[in-house]
Amino acid sequence: MNFYHHVVGILSSIPRQTRWRIFMRVQLILISIFILLAQLQATDLRAQRVTLHVKGQNLQQVLKEVRKQTGYDFVYSPETLNANAQPVTIAANNTPVADLLKQLFAAQSRLQYTVDQNTVVVRVKKEPNPTGTIEMRRYQDAETKEWIIEGRVIDIETKEPIEGVTIRLKEDNLTTQSDRNGNFRIIYLRK
Repeated sequence: MNFYHHVVGILSSIPRQTRWRIFMRVQLILISIFILLAQLQATDLRAQRVTLHVKGQNLQQVLKEVRKQTGYDFVYSPETLNANAQPVTIAANNTPVADLLKQLFAAQSRLQYTVDQNTVVVRVKKEPNPTGTIEMRRYQDAETKEWIIEGRVIDIETKEPIEGVTIRLKEDNLTTQSDRNGNFRIIYLRK
């Protein structure tokens, strides 16, 4: 007799209601174990704590020390850090990783970070979009009956042209970009 037939023989000798109770208890135990393991595996930025005391140290060295204490991976370009990072001075005692990262990068005016699970990605801050204005005119070509919108995008403060600005005509779903002189042109037919 194989194992399967042996188990079926034992289970058939147990009353149905008792089997149901055993089955429910086993499910409850398995769910409890799963929840416990999930909590043990969870790595929360608030749960990990760091003690760190540095003065005028290279950011790359500080990130290596944080990695040693927490196991978090840091993704960055050494060239980016060398070109943009300020020396780090920080005193942190048993500080959550999230708070430590906020302190570290508050002093880094040209760097920002994002956290994805156990990985911290460090990159150069995106420059804010320049504040610009559009000078434009709209007219209809007498011969072709096409409508033409043309104009120029310039920075409000410096009056310099802004290249690469996307201009979109919503009604007709037409788009174009300003050239290196800030100029753009859209031609369309009105229906």
